[in-house]
Amino acid sequence: EIQLSTTFLNVIVDREKFYKDEQKYLCWIFDNFSTLPEDQKFTDKDILYSNNCNVLVANEETLRQSRRNRELTLECHYLEPRKPTNASNPIEHNWRTKTVRFSELTIDGEGYRLFYFDYENKLREIEKGIEEVREAEIQRELAVRRKEEENLKKNGSII
Repeated sequence: EIQLSTTFLNVIVDREKFYKDEQKYLCWIFDNFSTLPEDQKFTDKDILYSNNCNVLVANEETLRQSRRNRELTLECHYLEPRKPTNASNPIEHNWRTKTVRFSELTIDGEGYRLFYFDYENKLREIEKGIEEVREAEIQRELAVRRKEEENLKKNGSII
């Protein structure tokens, strides 16, 4: 199915559900996409987030490369989460763009979708790392408090 016009969220959701129920893969391909939030339509964002934060674009350059490569080549814009320098800081997200061959896309057998960069997995990995750092900080703080209490008991300051 090829759709050349914008559509509404309920149509996107219904279409994604229909294809998933039919166990068919859905690949949304745009003719252009801006990584600037103010230039993105709501439907662009809906497709972005439902597709593991990847947007695929076919434009004049990718069509030339497709003919040259004899394989569909697309421009992929994706959000890449980045581990913060401090566990109390929020996770940053940066836009990346890469020209990819269709064969380089990941086929998600559960979600029946195609994407290049696995945003969801990377985000889980970063969140797990942050949680481990926070837990280690708590354990260090508890150890310091226990040591302080032991010292106070030894010195007779606590009854």
